[in-house]
Amino acid sequence: MGKRGPRSSAPGGYGSVTAKGYRRIRHGGRLRMEHDVVWERERGPIPEGEQIHHVNGDKLDNRIANLRAVDARTHKRIHSGCTLEGGVWIKPCHVCGDRLPIDREHWYIGRSGDPLYGRCRRCHIRAVVRAKQERRSASRGERS
Repeated sequence: MGKRGPRSSAPGGYGSVTAKGYRRIRHGGRLRMEHDVVWERERGPIPEGEQIHHVNGDKLDNRIANLRAVDARTHKRIHSGCTLEGGVWIKPCHVCGDRLPIDREHWYIGRSGDPLYGRCRRCHIRAVVRAKQERRSASRGERS
């Protein structure tokens, strides 16, 4: 287990901090994530298909006011830097920094409906073309 974290306000007292920064505590005879225990104590079972999100980004801040149940897709988008603006999800490109709507015009979209890469379509095409050119020039150099 990870390092011992600060005293927990959830049942079980102290816990350990996981490699990803969440506090895990012993509850009901087994190890559980503290934020799940706090949610269930205050709001009941976590809704089917939903995950508990830390609104302020502090994974050790397990006050109920900082916890929100969201579906897996929304949770993934929030953690990849996306924002919901006027009902449209906007995603930042990790290469050029442009903030673009999540759609097929700007991103390569997978079956899940989410972008396949952290880079926009334009940056992805540039990277693929550059890699192909490098492969070609490397293979020409090997023949000489």
